Amino acid sequence: GGGAAGGGPKFKMDLRPLAPEGMQDSMAGTSLDFQLGSRPDSGRLVVGCGCGVVLVVSVPEGNYTPVVLGHAGPVEGLAVSPAGRDFFLTASADKTLRRWSISGRDLSQSVLLGIKATALALSPDETVVAVGHPAGCFTLWDLPPPPLVARCLLKNTIRREDITDVKFSPDGRHLAVASREQVVDIYDVGRDVKLTGSCKGHSAAVLHIDFSADARYLRSSCAAGEVLIWEVPSGRRCNRAAEFRDTVWYTNSVVFQFGLQGVWPRSGGPNAVTSVDISGDSEVAAVGDCTGALRLYRHPAPSELPSREYAGHAAPILQTSFTRDDAR
Repeated sequence: GGGAAGGGPKFKMDLRPLAPEGMQDSMAGTSLDFQLGSRPDSGRLVVGCGCGVVLVVSVPEGNYTPVVLGHAGPVEGLAVSPAGRDFFLTASADKTLRRWSISGRDLSQSVLLGIKATALALSPDETVVAVGHPAGCFTLWDLPPPPLVARCLLKNTIRREDITDVKFSPDGRHLAVASREQVVDIYDVGRDVKLTGSCKGHSAAVLHIDFSADARYLRSSCAAGEVLIWEVPSGRRCNRAAEFRDTVWYTNSVVFQFGLQGVWPRSGGPNAVTSVDISGDSEVAAVGDCTGALRLYRHPAPSELPSREYAGHAAPILQTSFTRDDAR
């Protein structure tokens, strides 16, 4: 509500209907600012809410306009439409999964997961969403566009440590699930969700994984700076990683790659670069780092090259992705 001493404008607003699904109790205003209008009793009230929403309220009319509809926690999952449609998905520690319009830059759907999210993937046919969670859990969701309602199809807790990355194979048949348990599990998701292999051999938490474009191999990188190659679906390790130097990969999230040596800072450790992606035409590399900076490089970048840097994030950039058409 709002008001002023001595008979000024008074109005009361219920902000809860504006909250994303499951976050109505966090919709309370946590910060306020007022811009005086042309009259002493008019102006604009800016309201910041606990669930990542910012509203501008006109006074005394009480009309409002949402100007920011963000997450209320770190965004650790990102997936763009594999088919090049006008949306992308995000998943956050605020326990929500959200669908956003790329062209409109606005929120079109919010789903309450009930568990913090740590990773996200969308199947190639865009019918199933895989979400990683803390404590070794991952879930599969049916996510039809609104107004249809999302459904949780499966919850798996085979591991104990946090899930760090999830990826579907390009044919949609397999799902790879990486965890801080230093393991990548491969599941057949054709009909039933069946474990077909476990990739074991890393000496630290596995952070990023990619399927090859032919769906025959999987690569993984860990916090110790190792890159290992595995056969799909068995999870058997391929010992001659150098033979895969020219392999085409379906995604490019592994941060240690041939052609990306020049994006690493000279004084940085194995965790200085936190996310990467390469454009579909292979000409540009997008690199997120532990300081919150996003940099664009010409690709390949085998040695140190100039880059365009974009600042603004206050925490490490955990996910980076080009759209299918490379326009964004």
